[in-house]
Amino acid sequence: MQSSAIRTAIIGLLIALAGYVFKDQLVSDTSALPYYIVSGLGLLVFLRGLMQHLGGNKTESGRPLADETLLTVLARMTNADSNIKTVEVNTVKAVFKKATGSDVTDAEVRVAARGDVFENISFDKHLSNLSGRLSKDEKCTICKSMVEVIQSDGDVNVMEVGFFNDVCKSLNMDASDVADLVK
Repeated sequence: MQSSAIRTAIIGLLIALAGYVFKDQLVSDTSALPYYIVSGLGLLVFLRGLMQHLGGNKTESGRPLADETLLTVLARMTNADSNIKTVEVNTVKAVFKKATGSDVTDAEVRVAARGDVFENISFDKHLSNLSGRLSKDEKCTICKSMVEVIQSDGDVNVMEVGFFNDVCKSLNMDASDVADLVK
């Protein structure tokens, strides 16, 4: 997420710079409006990117970043074996409520589980980008919550274990961190 925010800020700066460089072509005898539109748009895009980069830990949904990441990871866990079961969705809702105090609907879980359809970058890369913005405790909560979802249907398969390992790796978590062996 941070890299896309930086990219947005750079694009904004380039637009504003283009407005300045092409000022003579944009300003006519009758109006300077095109110049102000291009320059203003560039500055707005730059500020949006800057706010996203510095603005911290809220997501587009308004949830704190850690909560949104937890929901997304748990929902994706239900789809790791390509078979989203009702017991897994119910477990995600219960685990999320226990960890955050907030409720989520079946629909929110199912949509988040299929979010890969809308992605421009891999989920692992996305988690790696978020890793630096999450505390160690938040990452531990995510990993431990995944275990509850994996075990909820009584069938732990290779794809779920692989997804679990990939998430832990993307979050820079060692097995000792997840098992609370190191404080």
